[in-house]
Amino acid sequence: PAHLRDDRELVLAAIKTSSPCASILRFASERLQGDREVVLAAVSRDPFALQYAIENLQDDCEVVLSAIKASAPTSCLSVLQLVPKRWLGDRQVLLAAISRDPFALQWASAELRNDREVVLAAIAGPTGHSHTLQFASHQLRDDMEVVLAAVSRDAAVPRGHREVALPPISPTPDRHCCALEFASDRLQRDREIVIAAVSRDASILQLASQELRADVGVVIASISAPNWRWNDVPSGLRGNREIFLQAAGRRGGSAGCVVPLELRGDREAVLAIVKRNPFALEYALPSLQEDRAIVLAAVTQDGAALKVVPQALREDREVVLAAVNAPSCTRGTALQHASELLRGDFDVVMAAVTGDAESLKFVSSELRGNREVVLAAVKSKHPSRRLLQVVPTTLRDDREIVLAAARRCPETLKYSTLPQKVRDEIAAAADSKIAHQGEEGAVVANISLEPQEYIIKCVVQLALSGRSLEFYMDEEACVGDLAVEVVGRMPSDVQAVERVFLLLSSQSDDGLGRDESILMTPWHWNISLLNFASQATTP
Repeated sequence: PAHLRDDRELVLAAIKTSSPCASILRFASERLQGDREVVLAAVSRDPFALQYAIENLQDDCEVVLSAIKASAPTSCLSVLQLVPKRWLGDRQVLLAAISRDPFALQWASAELRNDREVVLAAIAGPTGHSHTLQFASHQLRDDMEVVLAAVSRDAAVPRGHREVALPPISPTPDRHCCALEFASDRLQRDREIVIAAVSRDASILQLASQELRADVGVVIASISAPNWRWNDVPSGLRGNREIFLQAAGRRGGSAGCVVPLELRGDREAVLAIVKRNPFALEYALPSLQEDRAIVLAAVTQDGAALKVVPQALREDREVVLAAVNAPSCTRGTALQHASELLRGDFDVVMAAVTGDAESLKFVSSELRGNREVVLAAVKSKHPSRRLLQVVPTTLRDDREIVLAAARRCPETLKYSTLPQKVRDEIAAAADSKIAHQGEEGAVVANISLEPQEYIIKCVVQLALSGRSLEFYMDEEACVGDLAVEVVGRMPSDVQAVERVFLLLSSQSDDGLGRDESILMTPWHWNISLLNFASQATTP
């Protein structure tokens, strides 16, 4: 009724209890739409109520400021479009808008776009953004301090994604790749400006002038920045020792750095790069390939690098032990390239098979028949489903070995020479018994169920018990579908459900952050969940 819409106390109460409240002012009487206290109360809670105030209050400085200060960063630009144009030239109003969304600078008057304090607030303020430089006047885009503030604020964007670099909350008409492109031509060629820019994002080096791209100082400044690649270094500078050493020791990886011809005989350069890329040893001069310290540095990083080591050092016991104990050594590649003599060395072999059961294939025939060696292999950190296939026939009927192998990889039972009845007993034991392995957690095997059903059962057991375990997946399975199945069998416990998704997402490089399911390929066989206990079972 009209008399209620004109009831000041009722309308104020409705405004204070409603959010959003623009519609309250919209349907209030014209008298209350012109009531300053009512309008201030409305715009302070909902800035879009401004459009329903009478014209003279829409043009009131206090009302306009209240609306802007009440706006969210996502809606500030929309609120500004409701403000009378003359306020876009008001310094106080615009600074308030910039504090909510720096891209409000695009609506500023020409005079304020040339105001150093206003522009610096949009670029370098608490909510500033480097790309607001594009809205500054030509004079300020040629100002060293302003441009330096912008390029120093620039955030690195993954290669190939610069066209969507700007925040979605404040789309702008000009989506250039970096603040440097908004600077004047003179400052785009300024060495200090370019160094500041490439220090934030190495890919900006490609936008620099030919002269600055060939500047050693500029290139070195880019090396420690995100998006750096060795291929971005001009070919004429790749033989520069200072640049190469910086690249080789770069935190985050050497990004494709290879030893240039000029430095293949430089011991310091080769030593630096093999610590990051062990296989770069292949490109060093023969004299450095035979340098024991360099070889040890390489194989300690990745045991597979033993294949590029000269034959003489493949016979070195210390070198081969370092290779088989390397954290990146898998699939038995280190032992494969060791000398024949060391493949028969008990200590070397035990270190190799304990780390990866696949190493047993390359063990000497004498030690391959050693019961202690085979037991170490079946209990290794990286089990193999075909392990019993390479074990001598005399040990394929060893009940302890077969049971240990079945608990890690159920399918390996088919390679045992034990009678079927005994294999069935072992299968049952592997299915029902949880074998504790100290800090490494527990191993659960179930060969009597279908693979997917087995995985679901293991994951449910893990999520409910908080134990860590390993399971073997015999065929492809969809992680997303598994998650749905597992969660469906869980009690209504939020923490347990979270554990399931943490567990399953840890099994894929892509995680479960997408709508589509993640396909588990055969490369995901022998999935290890041993580190799950420390990450997901804490209440």
